Amino acid sequence: MDWKKVIAALLALSMLLLFAVACQRGEETPVDSEETEEATAGPIPQEQQTDYTDDPERVAYIESFGTVFAAFPETDPQAFTVTEAEGGVTVTGYTGKDAAVRVPSIIDGKPVVAVGDAAFAQNTVLQKLYLPDGITTVGTGILAGCSSLTSLRTPILGKDDAQYLGYLFGANKYEDNPICVPASLEYLELGGNAVKLPDFALFDCNDLVYVSFPDTLKELGSYAMFQCSSLLALNMQGLTSIGEHALDRCASLTTLTFGEGLQSIGFGALEGCINLRSLTLPFVGGSAAEQTYLGYIFGAATPDFAAGYYPAYLVELTLLSTCTSLGNYAFYECDSLLRITLPQTLTSIGIRAFSYCTRLEGIAVPAGVTRIGENAFFGCKKLQTLTFGSASALNEIGINAFYGCVSLTSVSLPQTLTTLPASCFADCTALATVDLGGVMRVGKNAFHNCVALNTLTVSPNAIFEEGNECAKLLIKE
Repeated sequence: MDWKKVIAALLALSMLLLFAVACQRGEETPVDSEETEEATAGPIPQEQQTDYTDDPERVAYIESFGTVFAAFPETDPQAFTVTEAEGGVTVTGYTGKDAAVRVPSIIDGKPVVAVGDAAFAQNTVLQKLYLPDGITTVGTGILAGCSSLTSLRTPILGKDDAQYLGYLFGANKYEDNPICVPASLEYLELGGNAVKLPDFALFDCNDLVYVSFPDTLKELGSYAMFQCSSLLALNMQGLTSIGEHALDRCASLTTLTFGEGLQSIGFGALEGCINLRSLTLPFVGGSAAEQTYLGYIFGAATPDFAAGYYPAYLVELTLLSTCTSLGNYAFYECDSLLRITLPQTLTSIGIRAFSYCTRLEGIAVPAGVTRIGENAFFGCKKLQTLTFGSASALNEIGINAFYGCVSLTSVSLPQTLTTLPASCFADCTALATVDLGGVMRVGKNAFHNCVALNTLTVSPNAIFEEGNECAKLLIKE
């Protein structure tokens, strides 16, 4: 199966949907390019979705890129023309006919340090090219017209003032990447010891399916991979910094995993990743130092208007152990989210952190959490399970924390909690079984309209304020 063609077709089918969403947001294109806006694809219709992470064909297709240059022998040095250069030689041309070429690291006893202007230009036979790490300089258009190239390994993308992929193919500016980089190029392996993928480096390289980074890479520049819309997978676990809109409109990505070393994510870094289903993060928001809100990385300027920016199919999210708190409005109105894994290092959940996460099915509150803010799970209509760690340290819950969780059927509160605030479980109409644990005072309307409540475990000395008739009726004198 040609995954690239399948995904392109599915994306094309739903372009109109994205335009409608963009109009509803009043969204602007992050760069001055009408062509870029028109090329943006919409989300894959729900009835056509596949759990790609478990699809063996897709997994095999992605994994196949890892062996493209494995055991790839150097090409005969006699097939290259060279000139003297400072510190070695410059490859100026290739006279062979091979479809797969690996430039030797040494020719005529001297290291290859550069590739000259148009060295491989107009070679329509060339399909795979491997450039050694010793190359520190490339001329203009070294691959111009190489229309059959499918795989490229290079330690360098251009010169100091032109660090973008299209430069190798004759582009004069990064906006020309989609014009000059051949549509056949699906795999790019960046060699060398680069620390940063420069701003706009792979801007609008919309035919790339897989990009491999060196272990030394720590930063993605702003717009570095903007609209790489065919990209299926990335290994991001070594990154420490991601620039604004770095992965914006990478519409084919379904899974992203960032490592604990990540320190910052720029505004809108994942905006337009419309088919993202699973996400692993070391913090929520823009940085480890400032725990803000998830919508920030999807392009929402404020947390209370983030709903239209989340990927429609983002169903699973995992937070790593570097996350110690969830700020106010952390996941506010993330109505696609079904499952979230919270780390045991978490100590607090902020105000409205999960409010109106209307599809969230369950929450396991880590034992170290001492505080849950007011309205934290307000309106989580599908929340069915709520559990607390066996050694829970919870001692504070804000008012309305679980108001309107109409699917919640049972709750067992920890012994460390002594006060249940006003309206905490109000309108939890399916709530049948409650163990109040160490609670000694139940606030006003805490169980208001809990019409299904039939089992209540409570200290005989607990005090119930008004509006808790459903609960008080179960107390045996």
